[in-house]
Amino acid sequence: MNKKFYGCLLGVVISPLLKVEAQELERVDPVVVSATHFPSSAIDEPLSISSLNIEALSLPEHPAEIFNQAAGVNIQIGSGQEHLTSIRSPVLTGGAGAGSFLYLQDNVPIRSAGFANVNGLFDTQIQFADRVEIVRGPGDVAYGSNAVHGAINVITFDPLADNQNELNLKAGSYNRYQGNIVHAYEGEEQNLVLGLFASSDGGYREDSGADQSKLLLSHGMEIGDWAVRTRLAYHHLEQETAGFVVGENAYKQDDLRRTNPNPNAYRDVDTLQLSSQWSRDIEAGEVSITPYILWNDMNFRMHFLPSQAIEENGHSAIGIMSAVRRDLTADTQFFWSLDAEYAHGSLNELQEDETVFSYVQGLHYDYIVDSYMISPSARLEHAVTDKLTLQGGFRLTHTKYVYENQTSSEPIGRFIRPDDREDVFNAVTGKLAARYKISDRLLSYFTVSRGARPPQTTDLYRLQQNQIVEQGSVETLDMAELGLKYASPTFRASLAGFVGYKKNFLFRDADGFTVEDGETTHSGFEFDFAWKFTPQWTISTSGNWAEHKYAFDRDVGNDTEDIFDGNDVDTAPNSSLFVSLEWEPIEVISTNLQFIHEGDYYTDASNQHKYDGHDLVDWKVKWRLSNASQLQFEVKNIFDERYASRADFAFGNERYFPGEQRSAYLSWNVQY
Repeated sequence: MNKKFYGCLLGVVISPLLKVEAQELERVDPVVVSATHFPSSAIDEPLSISSLNIEALSLPEHPAEIFNQAAGVNIQIGSGQEHLTSIRSPVLTGGAGAGSFLYLQDNVPIRSAGFANVNGLFDTQIQFADRVEIVRGPGDVAYGSNAVHGAINVITFDPLADNQNELNLKAGSYNRYQGNIVHAYEGEEQNLVLGLFASSDGGYREDSGADQSKLLLSHGMEIGDWAVRTRLAYHHLEQETAGFVVGENAYKQDDLRRTNPNPNAYRDVDTLQLSSQWSRDIEAGEVSITPYILWNDMNFRMHFLPSQAIEENGHSAIGIMSAVRRDLTADTQFFWSLDAEYAHGSLNELQEDETVFSYVQGLHYDYIVDSYMISPSARLEHAVTDKLTLQGGFRLTHTKYVYENQTSSEPIGRFIRPDDREDVFNAVTGKLAARYKISDRLLSYFTVSRGARPPQTTDLYRLQQNQIVEQGSVETLDMAELGLKYASPTFRASLAGFVGYKKNFLFRDADGFTVEDGETTHSGFEFDFAWKFTPQWTISTSGNWAEHKYAFDRDVGNDTEDIFDGNDVDTAPNSSLFVSLEWEPIEVISTNLQFIHEGDYYTDASNQHKYDGHDLVDWKVKWRLSNASQLQFEVKNIFDERYASRADFAFGNERYFPGEQRSAYLSWNVQY
């Protein structure tokens, strides 16, 4: 896009600001639960946390459309519902991508920590969410493994609250149709809320359609002093997957961008989560106990590797989470928790195609793993003065894996199958924080925290040549953060700067080999603000600038995979920006213009190949037909930019997932 466009965009943003008539924001000080497991003020918490409302008619084509509105978050879309995540980090893949971010739903993990999935967001019930909360940086001591770079918590509707019956329908480009219905049954002593979602996606590229369905059943009741919220969530996905298009700037070539080099690729997923949260007030405090059951099964072709192997994996888990808050004095609060879980998982990988290089035809892996986890935590918060509050806490997570090989222990090609073994990990995380109220509206804070995770089971037991069969190390990220938060009826803002160091970084390189002892540094700043400056106009924006660099050397004799201390980590954009400008010219009509920027980044570890980044503009208009019904029309990528939703360099080739061209959608919402 040229400078003229940016000038026009700046003019659109700035000109209304000259006519300021302050109005109140809808949510001045959001209430969040992701900081302590209990409701608290987002403004008062000494950490970077975003809370995003999910509005009616916002049925996203992909969860990234919601999460990429938050500062420091970059969800890169693959094919269909696939994605890779970045939260105050590079975009990570493999076990690093799965284990560096904790995905929660109503405070309960979507998957067991050792069996995480890089595509974890597609299992969430985003279509029935009241809001999403995103913790950036090492997870608070409220969480254990996998909240290394951050945590995402999808908060669904509360069955003990008043819920509105509603129907949402959406249709648009590329033969896409979706809808959900929420129906609440309110009784004298208990409530039941049923949510159903279904979608059919014809696919932007050849042979890339997807069908999915979701069920959310929430039951609420009070038993004595206990408030009980029981939720059953189920997700089914059948996806025909499109692989990378290959070649320099292939994403710009119209004869390539909609093709599919891997027409036989697919991904089938079934996921179930059952939880029951029991909470009550106690003398000078609160208590929460949540038992849960998890189950998932996934079958897919590994289109991103030369083997094109079929992987089948799954696991089931049973666990319990408990937390207590006590007011020891008027100035001192104490929090403690105890979580425990048992999980049983399996993985089978079979290459049906002929041998390619060291990817040998035949059975690569077939194993089962039992996982045992127990994790206590404690945190103390003390108000030293009316303005200064100190906070400190720690968490210990003890994890034991019992691995059993179901096939030969002899290597096959590049694949090593370890003998039966047990591995034990103890991860200690902690946080020290100080917050200072500069005024009733302005808060400053400083934190030092550590996030940690044991290796994923795939990191330990799906080994490849040149790897030593031994227990890996716990990966740690130490980070310091300084921030400011401001809230008034008309303006809300936050600013945070951070520096971090990661040790024992466990990741897979672009040639498919695992690195066990990497080191990286992380620094940057993030910001967001929202301002309702007239009755008709609201502007909000979020963004970040960051550097993520390797802090070690690795010579593998491959020009693009050799790592040098000081290199940028590949797929680590330095900048991102989201701007939303909303205008309500009359009471029944509102329009919203959104600008999305992703900065350039290197696609290989040696920093020899680069993607130039992109800028996109989306537009929406809503028309309220009545108090119970409204329409929305939206156009995505209105300037029809040719861009890559993900750029990569691997196996000697530039590879891309092409971003979608201009598309349009019509949505209808009715409440009954």
